[in-house]
Amino acid sequence: MKKIKVFLENYNKLIMTIAGIVFIFFLWFFISLIANSPIIPHPIDAFKTLFILLGQKDTYFHIGSTLLRLFIALVISLLFGLIFGILSGISSHVRAFLKPLVVTLRTIPTASIILILISITKFQYAPIYVTILLIFPLIYEAVVSGLTNIDQTICDALKVDGDNEFKSLFKVKIPLASPMIKLGFVQSLGLGMKVMIMSEIISGNRSIYGLGFALRLAQEDILYKEMFAYTLIAIFLVGMIDIAIYLTKKFFKKT
Repeated sequence: MKKIKVFLENYNKLIMTIAGIVFIFFLWFFISLIANSPIIPHPIDAFKTLFILLGQKDTYFHIGSTLLRLFIALVISLLFGLIFGILSGISSHVRAFLKPLVVTLRTIPTASIILILISITKFQYAPIYVTILLIFPLIYEAVVSGLTNIDQTICDALKVDGDNEFKSLFKVKIPLASPMIKLGFVQSLGLGMKVMIMSEIISGNRSIYGLGFALRLAQEDILYKEMFAYTLIAIFLVGMIDIAIYLTKKFFKKT
């Protein structure tokens, strides 16, 4: 009975999700009719252009380049987020020292970071640096929150048992904080993709591959159907990342 109830609940959620997607395309169709402008192409025209792009090898170079940059940025952000997050989680002095830096990274306008980095580094590397600077605080704060919100009774029990700080950190505290850390990493994936593409658009260059660079090129050449088609590809990639994360979480719950 319980399994049937869960199945029906999941089925209803799926139906509502599909209905939401249909509504978005209906809204797009309605706006394109009202606007009657090439700036907002008809959904069918955008999808025709999408299929044309999917038949070109350059499209896959654009996708692969963006995903590679995103992967590099995520790995570096995760590494530094874990290192500094753990240090801040066990030391209030380190946390106080890093707080101004983290607050600055969270509040500084993204465009400002991109323009500054474009001025001091190469175009193809700027999106990686920007993405690192913007998702590092998210992962860092997830680690800190996970470690500092552990039940005090558990911390007291560890002291009574005589476990040293290093042993209790890796055997007890980090495993307890792992749900918060995983959540921070999951949130950084979607944000990272958006920031990466936006950074590529602003730091656009005709000789470099990337979805953002392709969007910038389409905009400069007044190719609005291509702009919408590349946007659909970006949305699809973010959706696939979310589905992969969801399936991975379900898999680890069963094992």
